[in-house]
Amino acid sequence: MNFDQSKKIENKIIPENKIKKGVDSIFKKNVELAKIGTKEQYSKYLDTIFPESKLKEIGYHNGEMKKFPENTGMSFFTDSLKAANKFLDFKDKDWKENSDIKRSSAVFNIKNPKIYKRFLGQSSYDLGSFDGSENNIRKLTAEEIFKNGGEIPDSEFFYRKIYRDSLIKEGYDSIITGPDDWLSTGDFPYSKQFILFNLQQIHILGSEEDLKKFKEFVSQNKEK
Repeated sequence: MNFDQSKKIENKIIPENKIKKGVDSIFKKNVELAKIGTKEQYSKYLDTIFPESKLKEIGYHNGEMKKFPENTGMSFFTDSLKAANKFLDFKDKDWKENSDIKRSSAVFNIKNPKIYKRFLGQSSYDLGSFDGSENNIRKLTAEEIFKNGGEIPDSEFFYRKIYRDSLIKEGYDSIITGPDDWLSTGDFPYSKQFILFNLQQIHILGSEEDLKKFKEFVSQNKEK
């Protein structure tokens, strides 16, 4: 079965007087937004941030996204707030106590994603989501091994960065996986994943920059 099924991404532009999915929770979390404009206005504004993006959905990430992950060169978002909440249940106590887990909501600049039907299966394989005994899942070049001090690494992060670099060479700028139980627990909310390759593709909602741009949007679109 071919898990890599390229298909058209529906460009869900919000019609007049409609509220984009996820905006209610963003307004609840960021009270300053309501002082600037309505949820309907914000929904329309979101579609102007990355107007050429093929993805118009809001995504969620556990962390403030102040800097991009250097170990993988990838940042993972989900389309489900419920899944983002559930994901924290599977993190150990030490991770929670030593990590900034303030959630980020964002929209993305995605133009040419690598699309997988689901995360489990080929996507998980390509991203190196296996334990150390499965290091032979990827054929490492001599240069890649040399960069790692001559050792075959046992971290999935190493493979993910290699895979990201190979996708960029092929012209891809991100990965989108179809909905499934991506932690394979049996009770995890079915959800999609949006995997970004650089910080410039991500616009954080409720940030100072977002508030400023929303205020400008409302000012420029006032009914005369």
